[in-house]
Amino acid sequence: CLDHINRANSVALTLNMDVVASAEGNMIVPDRNIGESFEDFRKRKKQAEVFYETSLEVMKGLMALGNEFWLTHRYDRRGRTYAVGYHVNSQGTDYNKSVLELARKEVITG
Repeated sequence: CLDHINRANSVALTLNMDVVASAEGNMIVPDRNIGESFEDFRKRKKQAEVFYETSLEVMKGLMALGNEFWLTHRYDRRGRTYAVGYHVNSQGTDYNKSVLELARKEVITG
């Protein structure tokens, strides 16, 4: 349904730079799996570090452009909606999710 895709694509997002700069951001480094050779673990760890560094560069670029952006969404044949972003994604790891905030903030009172 294009109405749903257009609604999802129209939500403006920003980066929470406190989370990006926090020490928890480095927790993207994986643990060694049971039965995994040390060489395979080193390759996987290096790959995770490269992804993290590249993600930081993308986030710095978004900050330089004003820190307001929109993610593109698509749906699959089952009707499920997915964000298309690679380095910045609302459906990634816990860290990737915590980095994003809504650009239009509202104060909620109880």
